[in-house]
Amino acid sequence: MSLENNDGAWFSADGADNDVILSSRVRLARNLANFPFKGRMRGDDRERVRAILFDAFSHLENADLYHCVSVKDMEKLGVKIMEERGILSEKRTNGEGLVIRADGRVACVVNAEDHARISSFSAGLNFDACATDCFKIDDELQKYVQFAASYDFGYLNSSVFDSGSGMKTSALIHIPATEFLQDETSLLDLISKNGFKISPCYNIGYEMTIGSYYQISSISGAEGNQIDQIASAVALCRRICAIERKSREKVRQNQPTLLRNVVYKAYALSRFSCVLSLREAIEAISGIKWGVDSGIVDGIGESELFSLLYKVQSAHIEFVLKNSALTFENDIEADIKHKIGRLRSMILQEAFENLEIKE
Repeated sequence: MSLENNDGAWFSADGADNDVILSSRVRLARNLANFPFKGRMRGDDRERVRAILFDAFSHLENADLYHCVSVKDMEKLGVKIMEERGILSEKRTNGEGLVIRADGRVACVVNAEDHARISSFSAGLNFDACATDCFKIDDELQKYVQFAASYDFGYLNSSVFDSGSGMKTSALIHIPATEFLQDETSLLDLISKNGFKISPCYNIGYEMTIGSYYQISSISGAEGNQIDQIASAVALCRRICAIERKSREKVRQNQPTLLRNVVYKAYALSRFSCVLSLREAIEAISGIKWGVDSGIVDGIGESELFSLLYKVQSAHIEFVLKNSALTFENDIEADIKHKIGRLRSMILQEAFENLEIKE
């Protein structure tokens, strides 16, 4: 399975409010009528569902942009890349399939929790664009397949929380100042009261997230129509932006030395390390981003900082190693983990080459 150049990927684009809201996602859960839900599938049900949905995608407008593949036939590296991009779950099920558009923004996972989970991603705060992508595909698919639904409950899915509209929204957020001030409680209350949950985006063997990156996700698709759900997600994200920006300014005004300490340590770690772990790289990116958003650092944009979160992931780096003729020091060359860590440090050093720290 091919992987598009990261420079042309959706996460390299600019987006609204991307100092706090790094990306938006909309996901639709659908199940074929006349087939049991995933947990009750027997015999060749999974293969039949996958074949029906793959055939339906082959009839869509611009069908040549969609690549359909059985997950079991993918290379392990390709599967890992899709996991790092939040498209595939690390939990495997039998008969899974993947449909992905050439630009990587739109995907459909077949035979995971439901027969079809259609998702669209966008940089920054842009649920409308994500929803438009998903609704268009949903409408086109329904010309060729029938999804399970009822007048009383809407779309029928494996979980009651995925029924109704079948839609859920999520966003990746960066809230270092709020976390620094230990003011997460009010933010957690706000998120919970609006029908969302918050979870660490990166928790690589640790209880807390790394780099103050979190994902907020709607809990239920059964309440309200699709328009209301999108409006609720947008309103919540805007309030999160206001809270984080207020916290950022408070830290900048009242604790400038501690703020600079975070930024300087992030810069030193990325600038002078020869090998970086994923945790160290994410923390460095987070620190530099906080510096950019607080006016301390110049020389790099928000979209490039967001793109780095994918470029430093292990499978993404391994893909580069596999498809390039890079050479490394003798003590690095023999160990793939060391090569990944070495290239990760080189990626950050190149990205941060033109950084300027303001006095």
